[in-house]
Amino acid sequence: MRSMQSQATQKKINATTSGLVFVLGLWLFLSDRLVKHLAEIGINSKGGLFYFSYYVNVDGVFSLSWPWPVLIVSAIAALGAVAGLAWRAWQRDELFKLMAAGLMFIGGYSNLLDRMWAGGVVDVWRLGSLSWNLADVYLVLGLAFMLW
Repeated sequence: MRSMQSQATQKKINATTSGLVFVLGLWLFLSDRLVKHLAEIGINSKGGLFYFSYYVNVDGVFSLSWPWPVLIVSAIAALGAVAGLAWRAWQRDELFKLMAAGLMFIGGYSNLLDRMWAGGVVDVWRLGSLSWNLADVYLVLGLAFMLW
């Protein structure tokens, strides 16, 4: 039953759809980079429990303290796996999964750039001891959509 429903809701991926997905992805990527830049140049809203500020998280995922080369190699491997998921979704004409993989790729790529340029992932929102950025939101949403 579910496969019949998913087949009915899937869209045909053509050149126009691919172009729109690319433009949306580029806009999301640039939005993340802009928000991080705004935090870096000092646009902050400190105060209270939740605030916006520039914070470089040098730890790995879930604050795992891995050596820098391990973080970079594992990030590149994860991006390769996500690119494989995107390719598979494109071949199977699964637009929703292609967009989910795109979200994960954009988030992972942006955080990888941070690791290489800033020495850690640039987080801009803080809630107590937790910190995150738009790229993290893209990763979580992409994973949730992929599993849906």
